[in-house]
Amino acid sequence: MPPLVESLAFSKKVMESKRFKTAVVVSNKYHLKRVSLMSKRLKMNTSYSGIFVSKYKFNEYTGYVREVFGVIKFLILKK
Repeated sequence: MPPLVESLAFSKKVMESKRFKTAVVVSNKYHLKRVSLMSKRLKMNTSYSGIFVSKYKFNEYTGYVREVFGVIKFLILKK
């Protein structure tokens, strides 16, 4: 299981054990689309808050480009 899906699946188990119904996922803005697709697949009731770290602008912008391929891979491979 890829690390991001694994992290969400673990969070879902913790939520269920604590009887939490909702969660807020906080991540870099460029991750939010893929995280939303993954959490929907896991049937999690989540909302999302993205951050942009201006100190690391280059990393943030390259993250957006890289994430396009991550979303496509997720949609094709279903993981």
